[in-house]
Amino acid sequence: MVQATLTVIKGPGSGAILVVRYGQVVRVGRTDWSDFSVPGDPEMSDVHFAIEYLANGCRVRNLSGDAETLVNGQAIPESLLHAGDEIGAGQSVFSVLVDSKSELGTADSPDGDQVAVASPAAPTLKATDFVQHIELDEDGLALLNPQQSPKEFLDLLNGDECFPDAIKFLAIWLPKAKAVAWAGQCLRDTFGDELPVQDEAAIQAAECWSAEPTEENRLAAGAAGEAIGNEGAAGLLTLAAFVSEGSMAAPDLAPVPPPEGLTARIISAALTLAVYHGEPGTAESRHQEFIAAGQKLAAPSAAK
Repeated sequence: MVQATLTVIKGPGSGAILVVRYGQVVRVGRTDWSDFSVPGDPEMSDVHFAIEYLANGCRVRNLSGDAETLVNGQAIPESLLHAGDEIGAGQSVFSVLVDSKSELGTADSPDGDQVAVASPAAPTLKATDFVQHIELDEDGLALLNPQQSPKEFLDLLNGDECFPDAIKFLAIWLPKAKAVAWAGQCLRDTFGDELPVQDEAAIQAAECWSAEPTEENRLAAGAAGEAIGNEGAAGLLTLAAFVSEGSMAAPDLAPVPPPEGLTARIISAALTLAVYHGEPGTAESRHQEFIAAGQKLAAPSAAK
């Protein structure tokens, strides 16, 4: 079974174990507002961070506006996790094991005692969990209800020909790396041989990050965007990759984490430029082509 195991190795909850199965999103914090709580840690936020084990890997996302989440001692807004990483939140430190074979059951605590493996019920993400980070038109918002899955809402947007809103929603629903890859392919399909050499290099840099979302590739995408002034659809695409995680500030300045949803909003802007490129009257068909391409990427990891 594909899963990640987090063990509290320091702090008031030492010995507690959290198991996150593939497909789950589990929120960790001090109170019962979280799916997994460490009530004895006074420095942990009510809901401090989330562990997401989805199609784009096992990731940790900071949810606290007042406190930092650390990965291996570095404050992050969001980060991919690997076996052996340590997550710090408040006074607590969690050791990470990403395992695709182990089964749930019991585990040994650091003291040798058997402790129950926590397997919290992960919340099923609804369309409303995503739309709070984007701006939809009135017609699109009128189709939204609190019970809809992301796929149901996207199908309604598409069926009612709310195409710009469908693009925006796909950009926020898709994992960031997939969203950048989707946008890159759409730009190539639209501009083709018209792409200037620097724009082609920018798109390649963004696609390199989407294929392997490392810090090195993120910074390389940012540099490629700066080379063309972060302008045009290609410049926006590199900017979307650059603000996906890490800091938006220069390396010698205090970290400035990007706000939630920024990557999606920039991708939407890039695709809007592509939609209205070329001959008048092609926007509707381009919208539909872009949405169909995005739906194919969303299908393997679509929420029910």
